[in-house]
Amino acid sequence: MSAYGEKYESRQNATRDSELANGKGSNRDSSTSSSTSNGHQASSRKRQHGAVDDVDADIDADDGEIKCEEGEEGEEQLNNGEEKTAAMEHQLGLIRFDVVYNDSRDESMRRLTELKNIFQKQLPKMPKEYIARLVYDRNHSSLAIVKANGHVVGGITFRLFEQREFAEIVFCAVSSSEQVKGYGSYLMNKLKDYISANTMARHFLTYADNYAIGYFQKQGFTKEITLDKRLWMGYIKDYEGGTLMQAIIEKIRAKTRSQIVYPGLTCFKENPELKDIDPFSIPGIYLMTLEANVDENKYPTLESFALDTRKIFVNCKNYNGEGTRYWRCAVSLEKFFDDKIKEWKARASK
Repeated sequence: MSAYGEKYESRQNATRDSELANGKGSNRDSSTSSSTSNGHQASSRKRQHGAVDDVDADIDADDGEIKCEEGEEGEEQLNNGEEKTAAMEHQLGLIRFDVVYNDSRDESMRRLTELKNIFQKQLPKMPKEYIARLVYDRNHSSLAIVKANGHVVGGITFRLFEQREFAEIVFCAVSSSEQVKGYGSYLMNKLKDYISANTMARHFLTYADNYAIGYFQKQGFTKEITLDKRLWMGYIKDYEGGTLMQAIIEKIRAKTRSQIVYPGLTCFKENPELKDIDPFSIPGIYLMTLEANVDENKYPTLESFALDTRKIFVNCKNYNGEGTRYWRCAVSLEKFFDDKIKEWKARASK
């Protein structure tokens, strides 16, 4: 077992010993039931995770019914450009991904608190005490998105059951100001990389309601549970209205594209039109100048007007490479102008 897994297993064993001593048994009830601020007892059924970005999970503290309501902008639809945004920001060092848990260090507690605040804001109807208890719980860890300024803008809280070969996703959310950048998909992919590299777990399990199912399916989750039921039964609690979903970590990459980073386009630098030009070396003649001169009767003859006009065409051809679209437009417009001059002269001669 990895050192990471041994640390988690020792935490879990200590928790189970405490539960047995208190007569609570070995199931997850002790971690899913709490008293809310209004004095009602919250549901002891399996907790509802937060879906990514715009989908808000809602738990009624009075009757324990778990539901999910869509945010104002609806479920985030990630496209390739958004996923590329997150990947490029990570590559440029604008964001990083840190695993944090309650080790009592000031820095860890600060980041957990920022992450807790994001979950509480993105899931406003979920009891705040419930969110805080799980985020700070020593059996849980979080993969946090940290900006270059050190502030947390999103993350996933999860619980590892390494010897049982799975990790449970508890909460997943991104700050509203950082949404529509592909963070949700990229974050899930980074969690997969971390779990596969540091633990023996090869499955993700989570509960989803009807609104969250679509998001998890995009991340490679399925309703078909292939993991041996004996491994997760009693650890992942069932609840009314929820759908248990599973992802085999190796298959997530096949569903997501956030790990792909394409090289930037170089064609813009290769454009022959791009060259250093001293703007003061270009004779100043513009359409506005022509118009002003015409209004002020500064052109005594048609030839003097045509002479100034042709300076515009000459400038365009001289300061743009031959064959470029600007050069071609100048040639075409000059021909049109010359034809009009011939027509005006023909009419004037009659």
